Amino acid sequence: NIHPINLDFSGPYWMELSISTDGGTTWEIFSPREKLAPVSFAYRSIYADTADYSTASASSGGVPADAYVAFPDSSARTEWTYTGYWEEKPAGTDSWTTKTSMPTARAYLAAAVVNNKIYTIGGYDGSSFVATNEEYDPSTDTWATKASMSTARRDPVAGVVTGRIYVIGGRDGSGYLSTNEEYDPSTDTWITKTSMPTARQTLAAGVVNGKIYAIGGYNDSYLSTNEEYDPSGDTTGGTPWTTKTDMPTARRALAAGVVNGRIYAIGGYDGSLLATNEEYNPSGDTTGGTPWITKTSMPTARQMLAAAADTINGRIYAIGGYTGSYLSTNEEYTPSRDTWATRAPMSTARYGLAAAAVNGKIYAIGGYNGGALSTNEEYTPPGLVFYWFQKD
Repeated sequence: NIHPINLDFSGPYWMELSISTDGGTTWEIFSPREKLAPVSFAYRSIYADTADYSTASASSGGVPADAYVAFPDSSARTEWTYTGYWEEKPAGTDSWTTKTSMPTARAYLAAAVVNNKIYTIGGYDGSSFVATNEEYDPSTDTWATKASMSTARRDPVAGVVTGRIYVIGGRDGSGYLSTNEEYDPSTDTWITKTSMPTARQTLAAGVVNGKIYAIGGYNDSYLSTNEEYDPSGDTTGGTPWTTKTDMPTARRALAAGVVNGRIYAIGGYDGSLLATNEEYNPSGDTTGGTPWITKTSMPTARQMLAAAADTINGRIYAIGGYTGSYLSTNEEYTPSRDTWATRAPMSTARYGLAAAAVNGKIYAIGGYNGGALSTNEEYTPPGLVFYWFQKD
């Protein structure tokens, strides 16, 4: 139901599976190909990520609660029976690999992805605020220095809309910032855009439907502020910034990830370490619905963590942070089931790092652990268990 194939079957078709392990340079074609044929009804498949999930499903009839047959009226057919199949990769197949270090060691930086390249921007190098902008290409494991921001700062956030990166907020030597700068990787140039209404640092951000949501943070008070930035408003004479419904829990040093158009604000600090997890649905601010919902808390309360959403498997990874000790903790959140799982920890404990996802891998970059770090570690999430269901 994600990428429908609409065929009229006026001729023969086959399904061919090819797999690349080097980013698309070479491909292995599996055989035999499978001939396709039309059927009078369709099925929806679902995947699970643990053996316990598949075992529990098997013991209760073989069909997980999340799996169903896709009928036009979305109802079940109790008179039908089903068979299932799953294949699980060995437990502990998630892992971390050390990659080429970032050229400039720094903490409290922002990261964003455009065209499968990661841009690490701003931060603090242990002695000064920096405007540094460095590009990482995971396919070649190489770094390139790009044009610096106009404003050196720490603790900003970054969001991507139509191939441009917006770096917002943070702090410099003069205080809290509302600064908003747009970076175009295709021309390696920066432009100053309309400032955020509320100056702040250690906020979080998520992008939904071409709009950036700047959430929480600190400016001598813990903030629940939620402000929406529409880049098109900066070019059409519209209203670039709009105040939205506040986050329920005011906090700083939180992280955020986006899955299926919902923003998840995770962890942080409000005078105490937080494991809070709150879901924001931007459409709820326009339809009269409920914009914010409290979800299952993260297992480990912490601040100054990073988060990245892997849209391939629909999960958010909350990585690193600080509790009075530097953390290598890695916890995986599945929004579709509102559950958390503990995953393989980073090799390097740290906080104030940045994280980004490219092609199903998570990259944890920079941070602080007694000093500013240039560390770059790649995380491969665990193998999945796939289900297929059919009418008996």
